[in-house]
Amino acid sequence: MRPLKALIIFFGLFYAVTYLLIPLTRKVGPRKTYETLLLIVYAVVVAHGVLIIAQFFYPPFRDLTYAVLLDSNVSQHNKWFRMPGLAGAGGAQVAAVQGLGFLVGVHLALIKGRYLPVIFCNILLMVTFSLTGRTGFVLVGVAALYCSTFVLLRMSQKLYVPRFKFKITGALLGVVVTVFITVVVVFMPSVYEGNRTFQYAVDRTFRTYNSYIETGNLSDDTIVALSKMVVFPQDLAVFSFGNARLYNNTLGAYQSDLGYIRLLWGYGILGLIGHVAFYLLMAYFILRPCVRKTMGIQNIVFGLWFLVAIFLLNSKEVFFFTRMSFPITIVVVMGQYWISRATDFSINTDVLVHKIKSRFSTRQSVGHKPLLGLGE
Repeated sequence: MRPLKALIIFFGLFYAVTYLLIPLTRKVGPRKTYETLLLIVYAVVVAHGVLIIAQFFYPPFRDLTYAVLLDSNVSQHNKWFRMPGLAGAGGAQVAAVQGLGFLVGVHLALIKGRYLPVIFCNILLMVTFSLTGRTGFVLVGVAALYCSTFVLLRMSQKLYVPRFKFKITGALLGVVVTVFITVVVVFMPSVYEGNRTFQYAVDRTFRTYNSYIETGNLSDDTIVALSKMVVFPQDLAVFSFGNARLYNNTLGAYQSDLGYIRLLWGYGILGLIGHVAFYLLMAYFILRPCVRKTMGIQNIVFGLWFLVAIFLLNSKEVFFFTRMSFPITIVVVMGQYWISRATDFSINTDVLVHKIKSRFSTRQSVGHKPLLGLGE
């Protein structure tokens, strides 16, 4: 069912991006259209972050959403400090989506130069990492690497002029300020004094850091546990073609949360290659000349880093074709190619219509006789 759902989402978004945005593309151009698309994604993720914070600090609202959305399989323990948002269950999946929004915000700040709104919203998103899962902080690291790539790219294009230097400096300072303010907020005792649930969520988020400060040993329980979850199928048929029932890692056949391992058990090595190939194919499409011409190298590099983030996240849990991250990935990455193709189609259509009108006008101006003598 997962591939079928993915196809429905893929073609639904293809129609929405390709056909519904053609008028906007004609009006403002492909790059502005893509920026508008990213703004929509960013606004939705930020709004979801506000909802997560409201769930945590306003129990009646949390209870209402839990009654409607919460997965019955989620432990009672996690319900109090890992907010589900609209996903039905809190954890790495929700945190990763909030982190992907963080990455989109950084890109918008770099290309549009509006840092203060993004800093404010990204601080909010980083707070939600503590209320959902630490996986979101992985995307902060990816965003920092992307910023470095963006700067190097601009320098290689000899666009590192004083004005742009100021913009890049502002962007990097924005990232630093975002991290600093967030850390200050979560560590201020007055913020969570009397709120033991919030204190537990914060302590859990920064457990590795606190342990390093206290003991001097850099160790993380989650990473240690994940390192023991590389379990390969012993049966050749399962290794080659998988077993759909074994995609579910709660049946006792193996103990692993790793995305690549679960896909190997559920779909086999051939299915795993197919999953990876689909995402690599998206990278191929945004590297096409038509995308480079209409979107520019900065947006393409951002799309590639977005895919790197998905591959990285999939080493923690399954993030290929998931109901939350897959639609965002399609819009952010394939949106570039679809808008570029729609732009070419629109231009070619306009040229064709212009040629037809020109020929028709020429025929009328020279007094071309009606066909078959009709009308004489």
